Amino acid sequence: MKPRKMNYSQNINRGFTLIELLITVVIVAVLATVATVSYQSYIVRENRQLAEHSLNAAVSKMEQYYAQNGRYTNGSGAWPSLFAESVSGSSGVVYTLSLVPSTPNAQAYAILATPQGSIQSDDGNICIDRQGNVTWPASDANCGITTPAPTPAPTPALTMPHEDCFNVQFSAGKFADGNYGGYPVCDEAHFPPAQYPNGCPVGVYYDCSADCRGSIVLRNCSGSCDGAGVTVYCWIGRCSGVGAASCTYMNCGANDPRSPDPYHSTPSPDC
Repeated sequence: MKPRKMNYSQNINRGFTLIELLITVVIVAVLATVATVSYQSYIVRENRQLAEHSLNAAVSKMEQYYAQNGRYTNGSGAWPSLFAESVSGSSGVVYTLSLVPSTPNAQAYAILATPQGSIQSDDGNICIDRQGNVTWPASDANCGITTPAPTPAPTPALTMPHEDCFNVQFSAGKFADGNYGGYPVCDEAHFPPAQYPNGCPVGVYYDCSADCRGSIVLRNCSGSCDGAGVTVYCWIGRCSGVGAASCTYMNCGANDPRSPDPYHSTPSPDC
């Protein structure tokens, strides 16, 4: 029996198997993924470098402004508009720039670059201080600048009315206009509770039959005097409302033609 010859040409023409095709597809996909990730990483780094360049340019402009004005804020106390507020890359706006802290400081500042867009958004904030020191990634959106707590505005002192108690009590013509020489009445007619749920605004009143806590009353307080209390200005007045015990009495002895009765404290020597 003659040995059977193998037909190699048939094996060559057979082509790729399904497994070989699948392996090829997988390899191509992996290479494409690696190339895409590498390209995106390159774009992210390039955008970050653009942002750092813009931050350094912004610092230069801020320092020039300070050299000319002696402060980093403008005449109205706000941050000056000296540089572009965004950085654009190949995909559009990739960072926004802002001065920090949000409350302007005439002698200190930093600039924050906040990443924008789907490619750049996970790259982290960038901060630069006035010395040009760059921090990336910056976890503190205030760039390490501590904003002091605002000092509460002092409560304005109530000005004692310069009226002598004799006129307050007896000059009907002077107080006949309903405003009593500029000192209104604290009652529900003048200050409706629906419109003034906290009572009459703190001030100086001729008389009080509503909530006038913290105010000065020229004559009587028959309303709510509790809490911060009421200062009754004249010795002719009485505090008989809620919390009357918290009332204080001030008598301008130099202007009062009559001595106070024993119910009141000693007159003060001046208004």
